Amino acid sequence: MDTRSAPLPPGPRYTNPLKFFRELRADPLGFYRRVVAEYGDIGYIDMRPRPQVWTIRPEHYREVLVKNVDRYPKGIAFERLKVIGGNGLFFSEGETWRKNRKLVSRSFTHRALGNLLVHITGAAVDFTDRMAERGGGPAFDIVPEMARVAMDVACRSFFGDDILERAIPLSAALWETAEYADKAMNSLFPPPLWIPTRVNRKTKKALRVMFGTIDDLIEDARRRGETDNVLGKLITAVDNGELSPAELRDEMWTLLNAGHETTATTLGFAFHFLSQHPEMRRRVEAEADALGDRAPTPADVERLEFTNRVVLETLRLLPPAWGTSREAVEDGVVGGYLVPRNAIVQPLFFLTQRHPEFWDHPDDFDPDRFTPERSAGRPPEAFSPFALGSRRCIGERFAILEATLVLATFHQRLEFRLTPGFDIQPGLQGFGPMRALNGIPMTVHNRH
Repeated sequence: MDTRSAPLPPGPRYTNPLKFFRELRADPLGFYRRVVAEYGDIGYIDMRPRPQVWTIRPEHYREVLVKNVDRYPKGIAFERLKVIGGNGLFFSEGETWRKNRKLVSRSFTHRALGNLLVHITGAAVDFTDRMAERGGGPAFDIVPEMARVAMDVACRSFFGDDILERAIPLSAALWETAEYADKAMNSLFPPPLWIPTRVNRKTKKALRVMFGTIDDLIEDARRRGETDNVLGKLITAVDNGELSPAELRDEMWTLLNAGHETTATTLGFAFHFLSQHPEMRRRVEAEADALGDRAPTPADVERLEFTNRVVLETLRLLPPAWGTSREAVEDGVVGGYLVPRNAIVQPLFFLTQRHPEFWDHPDDFDPDRFTPERSAGRPPEAFSPFALGSRRCIGERFAILEATLVLATFHQRLEFRLTPGFDIQPGLQGFGPMRALNGIPMTVHNRH
């Protein structure tokens, strides 16, 4: 369809953009649920200086994120976040992104992945041992422990060393930048980082910890002279002139951030679901028990089919990466509607993954919906927790296998039980990933 004859999608109009940002910041997920329920699967928010087009249709994702990526770059929303995330794969565009993606992807090929996955077992066993010490004790919030085990795996896998004690403040610093990200994404004119607001001061302190720790870890790796892990390979790329030292730092930040955030959140929500569905938990335990007394290894993943589906179903219902945004660099047509130049295009994965057109009983926790028989005929883009196309998360398979192995290792010995009567509140801290805003209080019990 010609852009001159295509109509704008339906949607609300905001003569005052501040009103839009106030409504959005109060409850981003709730805001999008409301407008989708009122206007449909694709809609248009008429607002200055940049209108917004939302969509929850898989076929639209193919148009925006797969077929026409050059028309829809990440744009201004992600540009604002480079001050805290550098110019790594998550934020970079064009030739920089293509060059660095090629370099980093060497560590995530099917063959290379085997070398990374071996680090998961040690971290998973250490995590289970720590939890066993809490057996029979009072309830505690498991969210920090999920962040700890995921950061432990990320540091062992990407930096090639067991550096958990140094990883803990690094993990905390990464999470401390969420409020700045909220301001950057949800304000018409966010204050630059050099202005000493409360949020900016906190963010600058976190950035000093974050990048200072990464610099130290890079220097440690240089002294060890390792070349067979992710960092070692990227250091070689720096020495060969393929990557600058600043690019190395940014890519390691990206790997650490993306490499632990999704897994940590998914594990917390998965333990919550299994506590609420004992029959599902028993199936996970049965798969873990079938491995005997030894800890699960990457070679066992094919035998952990149901546990793997638990991870996928958790990602479907509560995806940490709940959506993304792109900016239209020219007028285009998506789904028969006009997407005007400069509009922010907002794919809302979390609503697609509960769309009744693609999922039976979409709000139910049902891991078996991911069996081959029940997946037949479902558009692959209907499940997009790691985005789509060339910008799809490079560590997707690693994250899914990591969560699967951690769940299996834990359930060989222990069981988490959610505090009776407690309702978790999935939501956004700022405008960042979906998290359990009020924590996940649980008690630990020895299965045997």
